[in-house]
Amino acid sequence: GIWLLDGGSMLLAVSPDGTYAWDDRGRLDTAPADSGTVEVDGSTLTLRSGADGATCAEGDVLVLHDVGFTPGMAKQQRLYATVAESTCADLPDTVSFTRMS
Repeated sequence: GIWLLDGGSMLLAVSPDGTYAWDDRGRLDTAPADSGTVEVDGSTLTLRSGADGATCAEGDVLVLHDVGFTPGMAKQQRLYATVAESTCADLPDTVSFTRMS
């Protein structure tokens, strides 16, 4: 699905094949700021940058702990988490995203 960072302009697209892309410049489909793989371990979500990112270096990570979801349909569902580590994106200590699709 595609998720919008609440209070920001970052869009995060997560695919069922375990990949992601994010962008805050309006280029999610054509030239995202970063892309890579998603790892899930319990309530921890790790986004690890691949070699094709325009902004982040290969191997940069965003680690979200205590990931939770609010129930609901798309555009009502929210993801919330604590930012444990972010070696590329400048994010606050806690984040929430609203599902767009």
